[in-house]
Amino acid sequence: MEPRNVDDKELEFMARYLGEQDPAAVKNHLVADIGCAVGTDVRALRADGIAAEQLLALDVTSDFWNAGLQLFRDADHPPCTAVFGDITSSDFLLSSPAPPVSIPSSGPAFAATRGNGMGHLMGAVQVASCTAVLHVLPEDGVSKLLSKVLLLLRPGGLLLGSAVGAHTPGEWEVAYRPGQRRYLHSVDSLRQLLQRTGYENVEVEVAQRDSEDAMPAGVRERIDAHVGQHPERGARQMLRFSAWRPTTA
Repeated sequence: MEPRNVDDKELEFMARYLGEQDPAAVKNHLVADIGCAVGTDVRALRADGIAAEQLLALDVTSDFWNAGLQLFRDADHPPCTAVFGDITSSDFLLSSPAPPVSIPSSGPAFAATRGNGMGHLMGAVQVASCTAVLHVLPEDGVSKLLSKVLLLLRPGGLLLGSAVGAHTPGEWEVAYRPGQRRYLHSVDSLRQLLQRTGYENVEVEVAQRDSEDAMPAGVRERIDAHVGQHPERGARQMLRFSAWRPTTA
């Protein structure tokens, strides 16, 4: 799919939503996909008209990203800059990042990654997307990630995303990898954590699941078996959240 151009009305809408006076300023915003995996979301943004120079994909390893390059057959022209490493580590952010897969020759993504370390990203990101990431981390890992993303955001920058949650917060008993612990937040616990971390205008809600009537036979049961149910905490929920970095310290 060829990327399209964003028209003036769309720029004006994005500018109002992001608090920009000048719609043209939106074209200089950096959008980061935290936990990009195979890169589906950044490719969707490219198709929606966001320039490659405005996009930055981040993940712990390049395994899924490389699989995406094969899947979408665009290894010779990746959708955007991609950088790999643990952003919860200060060493990664400030001193020794893994090399990007590709760096466009201009634009905010290039400017943010051209230095000796990822420190150039601090305060450079206008929008950070964090989809299906929090629930693969332990409780302290979730806190560290949200703290580091806050540092990446510009004043007035937006964090949005989704994660598997629970009615009552606690460890996720379903095994993911041997020895790895994962934590599920509730609506209230995630809201409180984002507020304690320093975000404002925090919104967390339960996303409505697709109608079970529209699902093929057995799909709902397989999903429930995968995400698990706890006798006290009940069935899992999909949480959606958004939060903003304050415009002033």
